[in-house]
This record gives sequence, C-alpha cells and structure tokens, in this order.
Amino acid sequence: MSGSAVDTNVLIRYLSNETTAVELLHGALRETPDDVFVPMAVVGEMLYGVERSRRKLENYVHYTDFLMSFPLLPVTKEIACCYAETKSRLVTKGINLPENDIWIAASAIQSGLTLLTFDQHFTLIENLEVKGIDV
Repeated sequence: MSGSAVDTNVLIRYLSNETTAVELLHGALRETPDDVFVPMAVVGEMLYGVERSRRKLENYVHYTDFLMSFPLLPVTKEIACCYAETKSRLVTKGINLPENDIWIAASAIQSGLTLLTFDQHFTLIENLEVKGIDV
C-alpha cells in the first residue's frame, strides 16, 4: 500500500482551518486522493474529544461525517505485531511515548504509509516515514 495515514493533530488542526494542516492534508490528497487513511486509534481519539466536548451531538455528527470521508485503517493482527515490536524497541531504548501514538505509528509502518503529523516524537520510531514536521 502507498499513501498516507493521518494523525489526530493534523485532523484537529485541519478542522480548525489551520493553514499548515490544510496545506499538508490537501497536498497528500492531491498526490494520492484515494490513499489517505485514518487509523482506528485516531478515530478513537477524535471520538474521545467529542465525549469531552460541550456540544457532543453537534461534534459527533461533524467529526463522524468528516472521518467517514476517508478510508479507515482497521487494526489487524499484523498491525498488532508491529505495535508490539515497536513498543518493545522503544522501551529498550528508554523511550516512553503515548500508547495511541505507538498504535498509530504501527498502523502506518505495517501498511507502508507515510504518517502526516505535527508531533516531533514520531521521529523516534524506527521505520516510520513522517511528513508535516521538520525532520
């Protein structure tokens, strides 16, 4: 598979119409319009944001409509194995990253996708191609 996986921070900033996120996501969509995926961990993070919001119903409809405009990247056995290997390597190096970010990275790595993100800590993960931050 080729294309991109999108991190939560890119989608949140895109929905807030932040220029850098709009340019990053639109650039990926121009390059490979059918190959921009949203990992399930990102869906969970987005829906958690909805649960914590004051306008749950409005945000739920808005976020789910937006998320469903992208192909979703389900968690597979292969992604779970990649997660375990990635987390093990990080722990061995003494690197502690958020659990969901390791799942997001594993989803991108195992699927052969570039991760669109603004989080610098993703550069600490081996075999992960990242775009959106200065790397």
